[in-house]
Amino acid sequence: MVSLFDDDTSEAVLEGRPDFVIDAIDNIHTKVQLLMDCKDRGIEVLCVCGAGGKADPTRLKIADIAESSIDPLGRAVRYHLKNKHKFKGRVPALFSTELPRCGLLPFDTSQGKPLDFQVVPNFRVRTIPVLGTTPAIFGMAAAAYVLTYLTGRPLVTEPLFKIRLPEIQVLFDRLVEREEVHLGTADGVLVDVDEVEYLVRSVWCGCCAFVLAKGPVEAAKTNRGLWRNTSQLALVRWDESLPSSMDNLVLVNYSIADDHMERGVRATREAHPEESSFIDGRL
Repeated sequence: MVSLFDDDTSEAVLEGRPDFVIDAIDNIHTKVQLLMDCKDRGIEVLCVCGAGGKADPTRLKIADIAESSIDPLGRAVRYHLKNKHKFKGRVPALFSTELPRCGLLPFDTSQGKPLDFQVVPNFRVRTIPVLGTTPAIFGMAAAAYVLTYLTGRPLVTEPLFKIRLPEIQVLFDRLVEREEVHLGTADGVLVDVDEVEYLVRSVWCGCCAFVLAKGPVEAAKTNRGLWRNTSQLALVRWDESLPSSMDNLVLVNYSIADDHMERGVRATREAHPEESSFIDGRL
């Protein structure tokens, strides 16, 4: 159906429980209403934030709406969800981390009455310039997120936080120290700091592999702090018989690291078959 979403059309639009909803509404109040209606019905929804004033396609991110502080529309949606609706759950959002290159265009009253320029009732009058390619890029990113979710292979997005070089250096130093303590030498460490950064950011997404194995949504729900903080994480050999190389290092919590190094990969596979299968595939 082709319809404007509002109070009168909510039931008809969401009738039949769609598999997934992409929210690409510009009006804040209507946008928040759609998000809440989807959450109340248990329908998966992706909140697409503002494309106006954005141009850099490399800055797109998909993360929880709470992480969209740099996006004006995302900030407004987050405020209404939290303060007006007392919503404490999580909403995946697609947004750009690029600072807006411009703001809303001023309205010239000499052109006539402001309400005469409303596209639809209750929508804002002023507009923000949009680069023609940007909405298409947002749309393709949203489609990729939804399609991979529906096929059971959801995206594992890169963490939004900036992992500082000192943190990466600490993880590397911990790896070397563990090797020296447990094996008496660090000669088996075949990675450098740059490769450790790649492992932490791109392979393990700044998260314990055993948590990440539950899926990106569950990982974000149960272990949100680790998406920002690597202080309780360590890189260890997955297979103790192989060196510490790019294809044999797993990022896990301290307790898991200690237990895994003591018991070995065979015991870990027996105790945690699903997580082990995930790690094998990731490596």
